[in-house]
Amino acid sequence: MFVDSLIFHPSGGGQPDDLGVVSIGERSIPVKLLIKTKAGVCIVLADNGDFAQSLSMGDSVVCELDWKRRYLLMRLHTGAHLSMAAIRRTVPGYSPAGMQISHDLSTAYIRFRSPEVPSNDQLHEASCMAAAWITQSRAVSAHILTSFDEARRFGGSLFRVDPELKLTGSVRVVAIDGVDVNPCGGTHVANTNEVRGLAFKHMNSGSSGLYELRYDLAA
Repeated sequence: MFVDSLIFHPSGGGQPDDLGVVSIGERSIPVKLLIKTKAGVCIVLADNGDFAQSLSMGDSVVCELDWKRRYLLMRLHTGAHLSMAAIRRTVPGYSPAGMQISHDLSTAYIRFRSPEVPSNDQLHEASCMAAAWITQSRAVSAHILTSFDEARRFGGSLFRVDPELKLTGSVRVVAIDGVDVNPCGGTHVANTNEVRGLAFKHMNSGSSGLYELRYDLAA
């Protein structure tokens, strides 16, 4: 089903779908997933399709966001930006390669490339750096720029982007004051102090110098 005003944020860039419920009258159906289409974002409900088929164009429904899930997603996603900004400063040859939060929010990873295996000292320094930014209460803000070149100029030395990312048209960037500027379409908290308890847990290595670092947040 489609609605003309969408409160749910669809998956993208490593961030999973928002969840919640859609209601009409006394009947409420949980959201199963969201699908991006040319017509917009389609809400797939956790039923056999009867709910959507019972509606007509122009009917009003109530969409209720699972805010607890959304807020944790915002914290985890902002934590990824902080983690990558810190790794960038401590690991020589760092190049970003994305992030991933599992659908059930139980695990979160950042991915990056480096010509050498990051040392424990480098990772510890990055972890301490990210923790300091959290306690410093840095502002987090989103900006729409007219082009990728303008986004790069806006970010200056803080600009961080996956070299394989190809962007055309307007670009949304998320800026963490004095820390990081990164093209991103996801959801984030408004201040780093909301992230709380960021900790690096485990690092896996892959081919071509690709590393995957798991991180967690305090409850």
